[in-house]
Amino acid sequence: MSLPVFLLLISFLLSALFAGSETGWYAMNPLKLRHLAQKQSRAALLERVVNPPSAFLTTLLVGNNFANSLAVQAGIFIAVDAGLNYPESWATLFLTPLIFIFGEVAPKQYVAADPLRRTLKLVIPLSFFRFILLPLTAPISMIARRGGTKSSLFAGRRQLTALLIEAQSEGPRESRSMSAALEALSSKGRGLSPYLSSDVLFLSGDITIEEAQKIIAGNRNALALLPVGEDVQLLLATRLVDRPAQDLASSVSLPIPFVDLQDDLAEAFACMREEKVSFALVPQKDEQPALLDLEQALATLLHSTTLSSS
Repeated sequence: MSLPVFLLLISFLLSALFAGSETGWYAMNPLKLRHLAQKQSRAALLERVVNPPSAFLTTLLVGNNFANSLAVQAGIFIAVDAGLNYPESWATLFLTPLIFIFGEVAPKQYVAADPLRRTLKLVIPLSFFRFILLPLTAPISMIARRGGTKSSLFAGRRQLTALLIEAQSEGPRESRSMSAALEALSSKGRGLSPYLSSDVLFLSGDITIEEAQKIIAGNRNALALLPVGEDVQLLLATRLVDRPAQDLASSVSLPIPFVDLQDDLAEAFACMREEKVSFALVPQKDEQPALLDLEQALATLLHSTTLSSS
């Protein structure tokens, strides 16, 4: 095998690598990669390679241009060795459909069929090119991060159900809302302050069910907190229905766990999941404890990600 033919084959392989990896990046589920990275070294390496995304995508762009240029030069040498007139024209004529089919369409279709698993197979050469092209890609990706904008996302209070449905129905990236949630949950050091319910009612411990119904009826959250002995418990409007009016509301209140104000949201969610509850109390210095509502916290973090992305 002559050197030009060998270089042509190498250029096809490189073009396929970069084109397939680009499809893998846009089609894979980032949550699945994050979960798999905790158990598998290859997935952990891929997670490092694709972050930050601007640098990774710049690597693919630079690498693909290099591969295509190498293919053209190799094709010209082959045409010259074959004694053809106008070798540049012949090289362009024959290589354009070959690069399109074997360097673009075929690898993209291959990776799109199983994005995460097949991109994992490419992680070793990807990490190699991510490293050697760093001097070229670093300044380009820096400019891209400063000048680029993210697409805005819609999020509301009842987003948890919509998020799960969307994850089942969407193709590329599987869920824009889920990506927003991942970004928010991955943000360390934010604490719980941005996610606490600010308008929760705090009732007296001796309030009756009839009195509690009247007060809670005007509150959009349909819940309240009240002291029970030395504890603070949760009172839900749904538990007041069909109860004797003069009974104490504390008789139908629910104990809920405490979480630390300095915890990250992911840690608080883990605690709530372990306790099998969707509410938790957060102690406040010199104040009554605040309420962390799982549903409202999810809506808040998704909405805050939407605003920062717009």
